[in-house]
This record gives sequence, structure tokens and C-alpha cells, in this order.
Amino acid sequence: MLLHVHIKPGAKKDALTKTEDGIWKIHIRAQPVDGKANKYLIEYLSKCLGIAKSKIEIKKGETSAHKTLLIDAEESEVMARLNGLVYQ
Repeated sequence: MLLHVHIKPGAKKDALTKTEDGIWKIHIRAQPVDGKANKYLIEYLSKCLGIAKSKIEIKKGETSAHKTLLIDAEESEVMARLNGLVYQ
């Protein structure tokens, strides 16, 4: 499944939120230097979703805050887990 997200690197703590218009925002502690934020994003989502890091790939937006992720999992399962994590 494809997941469109907006990343906020350099946050004080990791957090996952969803805006009223349905955009997923992910705040991560990693800084956007030398690909560290992208690597951390994949690790963070892997833990949140309970799937292997190898099943998450950045398809678009390597250097942008707006990213498209390809997640090798059932969309209904991913959305259920993400919705259960919002504001945590």
C-alpha cells in the first residue's frame, strides 16, 4: 500500500498525528542530516506497525518533508494500527 505522510524531523519526541483533512504527520527526533531522518522514520514505523523494516520503502520524497511510502502489508491492517497510535 502507498502511504502519504508529512515528516517533521528534529522534534522533541516521536509522535504520530492525523490532520482533519486526513494527512498523516509524523514527528521524529532524528535530524535531517545524511539520511538519518529517513532511516529513523523507517525504524519508527516498523516498530509502530509491527512489521520488518525491509517492508517499508520511501518511494518518493527522499529529500522532502512530504513523502510517499510503500508498505508491504494489508492496507486495512496498517490503517487500523496507525489509527490506534494517533496522539501517542
